[in-house]
Amino acid sequence: MVRHRERIVYVVAWLLTLGGTLRYLGYILGHPSQWAILGLLAAFFLLLAIGPWLSRRSRQYMHLYMAVQTCILVALTLVTTIEDFVALPFLSLILLAMTVFPPKIGFRWIAVFGAIVVVSMIVYGIMFHGINAGMILLTALVYITVFLFVGAFMAVIRQLESARNEAEVARKESEDLLAELQAAHQQLQAYTGQAEELAVIAERNRLARNLHDSVSQTVFSMTLSAEAARILFDRDASRAASELDKLQALAKSALSEMRSLVFELRPTAVTEQGLIPALRHHIVMLQRQHGLVVALQVEGEPYLTDLEAQRLFRVLQEALNNVVKHARTDRASVALQFEDRRVLARIEDEGQGFAPEAVGAEGQGIGLSTMRERVEMLGGTLTIDSSPGAGTRVTVELASGSGEGDHDKD
Repeated sequence: MVRHRERIVYVVAWLLTLGGTLRYLGYILGHPSQWAILGLLAAFFLLLAIGPWLSRRSRQYMHLYMAVQTCILVALTLVTTIEDFVALPFLSLILLAMTVFPPKIGFRWIAVFGAIVVVSMIVYGIMFHGINAGMILLTALVYITVFLFVGAFMAVIRQLESARNEAEVARKESEDLLAELQAAHQQLQAYTGQAEELAVIAERNRLARNLHDSVSQTVFSMTLSAEAARILFDRDASRAASELDKLQALAKSALSEMRSLVFELRPTAVTEQGLIPALRHHIVMLQRQHGLVVALQVEGEPYLTDLEAQRLFRVLQEALNNVVKHARTDRASVALQFEDRRVLARIEDEGQGFAPEAVGAEGQGIGLSTMRERVEMLGGTLTIDSSPGAGTRVTVELASGSGEGDHDKD
């Protein structure tokens, strides 16, 4: 765009100089110093021709270029003795100055050109007394006004061009930023997919461990009881009946464990029923299947998102399952407090307790580590207070909306 504007300016400069030359062509050809005039004009036109090349090659020499052109026009003024012969060529130099230099420097050159024109016209008026001095000064004022107008016009054009270039640069930067944001969004989606896959794998591994630790062991015990009952069936009917009773109890226990695992695989229960109803249903299932009586206390209104509610439910579920498996007690309590941007949950039992640091040191406690991971996903903290023979208290504290959102779904 800048090169295109410069080419137009040089063409206009050529046309202005050519128009001024053609205007006085008859006077020039009949002038005693016509060859000097034609030589100076040829030098001026030649410099106009190399002006674009010189400005692109080295702008630091453009001041010398303008000085040489100015000297040529001053010489033409002295030779031709025509007061406004070089007015149009000076307009050409004004166009070049406002194109090549910053506006501040360009206006300094305009001041030089205006001073030269005014002085030359005053000198012409002194030399030829027949010319009205007032008319000469008026003509000089007109030329000065034209010079300033052309300079201001070129400055406005450059300002508009600069604003357009800045807008274009800003647009390109915005497009680049948008492309970067889109790339980052795609990368984030890829990471989200990977996180979801890892979460699914972790959940499958947890369920596999639960199956191995509970159902598979129970089924193995059932196999041993059935084998013993078959052997004792003909030898000792009473002992065989006892083994069958044991087998029935183990079958019920396995069924209960499977129902618990199936319920864990249905997180939509929290979404469909809500956190508190789903928790009440789970408590009823625990009492029916394991004889665990859980006292539930709720303060405030739940305001968690579906994902937050599902994760908190899983933490409470795991804590109560730990009570069933390890506490050796038939009573527990769950207290939920929903405050302003804060949720507090406590799960307590009066069972046999344990040493949390010992569990961590032995690399066990998979359920506890899973609970801690879920709470951390919610941006909260999990505290376990327990000691052998003193029961266990699990405290969960979190702020609603501080978790990872949908980046990791259960």
